[in-house]
Amino acid sequence: MSFLDWIEKTRLKPEAARRRIAVVWTFLITGALAVVWLSVFFSGGKIEQNKNYSSPFSIIKDLITGNK
Repeated sequence: MSFLDWIEKTRLKPEAARRRIAVVWTFLITGALAVVWLSVFFSGGKIEQNKNYSSPFSIIKDLITGNK
């Protein structure tokens, strides 16, 4: 059964069943995103900032004026 077949089969169900399916999928997707977000948030890894960072505007200004 392909995904399109599943959608077509779901469309034929009563509205209450379709709403239940929509709520379950909403919670599953939201839960998965929350798990990913929390795993990144609490990973404890520190990202070192590059001290030699130039802003995009200064790079464009240097390109226009010919400075390097």
